[in-house]
Amino acid sequence: MKLLLFLQKNFYQKKVKVYKTYLVYDGILFEADTPLLKTSNRAFRFGDGFFETMHFHKGKILFFGAHYERILRAMLALRLSVIGFISSEELYERIMSLAVKNRLFGDALIRLTLFRKDSGIFDAETKQASWLVETFPIEQKGFILNEKGLRIDVFYDFQKPINQLSSFRTLNSEPYTLARMFAYDNNFDDSLIINTSKKIIESTQSNLFWIVGTTVYTPMSATGCIEGILRRQLFKIIPQAKLHIVETEGTTIKELFNADEIFLTNTIEGIRWVVALKDKRFFNNKTKKIFNLLCSDLQNS
Repeated sequence: MKLLLFLQKNFYQKKVKVYKTYLVYDGILFEADTPLLKTSNRAFRFGDGFFETMHFHKGKILFFGAHYERILRAMLALRLSVIGFISSEELYERIMSLAVKNRLFGDALIRLTLFRKDSGIFDAETKQASWLVETFPIEQKGFILNEKGLRIDVFYDFQKPINQLSSFRTLNSEPYTLARMFAYDNNFDDSLIINTSKKIIESTQSNLFWIVGTTVYTPMSATGCIEGILRRQLFKIIPQAKLHIVETEGTTIKELFNADEIFLTNTIEGIRWVVALKDKRFFNNKTKKIFNLLCSDLQNS
């Protein structure tokens, strides 16, 4: 009995080692819970900035060159100075060092947030940007096609504007937040977003593709959809599946009802197929073929 009490006492008093997590702010390493931003921060006050999400997989960042190119284009669109901004090679090295510091042994989401440095209460008095890198481990290893298809619907209550910022993930994410809440409240896995032309252009976190016969359709970036990194990669891969790819001015629910297959894409989850839009059901035969070609391309890169 005494031995049992001794073992129980030592078991509950045994210390479990908890590792700290870190982030990088303007090139300097901080513990993740360090207070860094003031109330005068323009990202907080005005949503004056954007973010980029990247997929850390097998010790490298997938499609990093394409991500860095989009970061520079977003900075120019927001009139943030690229002069003196961290180089592609140095940024990659900083992220990799942070991954090691945070003990990322599996896959992870890397979030890079850029925002205008603090200035006046209203006026944007500077073009200089601050940047912040965070890492978030994810359970998924690489890209895995979802076994159970997604159930989705269309969110009509908010129309996404079409402008020079539409193709980037700005810090003003209300259309996506409201659409995501709509999906959650109605027991859908995701919801589709319309633009000011009342055309369906994307989902809350993914680019939209649909297949009719041997043709794959997707909205063009001029419709206001996010110019996804994986979307760009699929333009090279889809022809390998002996399918044609066509960019459109968006779509309607009626057109999607006539599709054979629908799938959504982003760099974190890869390809996710849709089993139902409202009550209409879809297959995933060609989507599986595209997914397999994507995985093969990643393995060989």
